[in-house]
Amino acid sequence: TRACDEYGNIAITSKNVYIKNKVKCVSCGKIISGRFVQVDIQDNGKGIANDVLPHIFTPFFSQGNKNSGIGLHIVHTNLHRMGGHLTIKSKPNHGTLFSLYLPISVDKFITPEFIKQSTKEIMVDKDISVLLVEDSESLLELLCMILEDSEIQVDTAKNGQEGLELFNQNPNKYDMILTDNSMPKMTGLAMSERILGNYPKMKIVLLTGDVNGKIIAKSDAIGIEEIVLKPINADELIDLVNKYGNAQAL
Repeated sequence: TRACDEYGNIAITSKNVYIKNKVKCVSCGKIISGRFVQVDIQDNGKGIANDVLPHIFTPFFSQGNKNSGIGLHIVHTNLHRMGGHLTIKSKPNHGTLFSLYLPISVDKFITPEFIKQSTKEIMVDKDISVLLVEDSESLLELLCMILEDSEIQVDTAKNGQEGLELFNQNPNKYDMILTDNSMPKMTGLAMSERILGNYPKMKIVLLTGDVNGKIIAKSDAIGIEEIVLKPINADELIDLVNKYGNAQAL
């Protein structure tokens, strides 16, 4: 209410973004890069004067008696404790835009190297369609984002049973399958065995954080193309698509 003089509009939006060394955090001065959730908070209030902007994160700094001057300092402190950053765009009498950048790395298999954008190009001379099966929502979203950044068509499932049902709806749609193994309802190996029993030319890669002799033997027996140990990075993921994306027609 203070920013809008008690009347006005505040809009809050969010989106997933990839930033490559082009955004400078207004509070710590660091040039940031990587994948973030960007949260934009925009008002149409009176804005912030240029001579005031450098001081807004200072504890107890306030432009009026109604404010404690501690709110933005708390935002700055807690945001950076989480590895986040922020930017501000403001013009007097035209409102203010705060953009908060929250790091996406929330899964044990998502490493800083993994979330960098791939430097590899898709070499397969056709549109590629991939079925991605993974029960970790955060990892599924990030894998999907990396593939879609390279203009790969992706369908997703959260367990082997969903993956099998999705595949059976249109088996000729997919060039390859990337699947986790340890998932509820049906494992990746069980799903793969059902699919390869009917479609032995389908290219399936097992992405897993748990590999043992039994899993290797089963994978070889049913026709899994390759076992890849998590975590992998974006370049390795694109390499897999280049390697297996030219699956022969079923």
